[in-house]
Amino acid sequence: MSTRRRTFRSLEVCLGLTALSALGATGGELGPGLAYGTPIVAEQLAVIPIVRTEQAKAAGDFLTLAQGLKEKLVKVSELEGGASVNEVRVANRSDRRLLLLGGELILGGQQDRIIGSDTVIEPKTTTTVAVFCVEHGRWQGQGQFGHSGGLAEGKLRRVAKFDKAQGDVWGQVAKKTGALKASSATGTYRTLATGEEGKKAAARFASVKEAFLKVPEAEVVGVAASVNGVVRSVDVFATPELFRAYRDSLLESAFIDAADATPEAGKAPPTAVEVKAFMDNADVASPAEVSRNKAGHTVEKKGKDVVNSTLSTQSNEPIYRSYQNAKY
Repeated sequence: MSTRRRTFRSLEVCLGLTALSALGATGGELGPGLAYGTPIVAEQLAVIPIVRTEQAKAAGDFLTLAQGLKEKLVKVSELEGGASVNEVRVANRSDRRLLLLGGELILGGQQDRIIGSDTVIEPKTTTTVAVFCVEHGRWQGQGQFGHSGGLAEGKLRRVAKFDKAQGDVWGQVAKKTGALKASSATGTYRTLATGEEGKKAAARFASVKEAFLKVPEAEVVGVAASVNGVVRSVDVFATPELFRAYRDSLLESAFIDAADATPEAGKAPPTAVEVKAFMDNADVASPAEVSRNKAGHTVEKKGKDVVNSTLSTQSNEPIYRSYQNAKY
């Protein structure tokens, strides 16, 4: 085992998780205005707060899908002319731009779905949105989707957003729910998103969330997650306020992602250099624009074993950047 790994494990064992998270930022730049915070570790999982080192330009005010559905400001429904597996209608009735993240779950309708890509919808606008089914065995019910189920685990998010193949989405749902003993009669991912099986799988990482919540909110704009030392995902938002709206969903996504992995001894969290290299592998790839409207546009990149989606305003200010490991 390397000296760095031995030292980290010694700190983890002697100080405990909460004490370790209070040691302060380890430092290391992750790009303009971003730095690597102190890793928070439990078993095979490490989450790393991404903190801002300079004031970002204002990205504006956004409504989240979860908030919009809860406050009846957003209506998500099956298509009026007949339901389609891979499309739904989203009505933004608010005065704010509606932010949709690829991998967000919408529960109800004729089958549970996940949003297919990162996008933003203008105020007072209704549009068709690409989705993927995450409930293979049901095609009946109401035409409305009642609420959001948070964010799917990392690989499912990546398969939906970048592979864009319904069969692969169903395959990953079946694999993950089977691994965590959360299979159901209709084959829905809901058992992990909001069910007791998902809560049980995530409970073993409760100390990670407790420690993360102690990091000063005003500085955190994102999170990196790794399993057995390998970076699985990185999510970065324009502002601390926007990150805070998705923080719990991102942590729970990471918990489910890691829950069926076997801990490997001596695996320290990735360093700032390793996390930056992970992001750079996608950032240097050729961009492909996948959507554009008056509220913003989305560009995707596919690098070596890493994929990226960047959602920006029309003035090219990034709102949200996500990176997923494409190797596992």
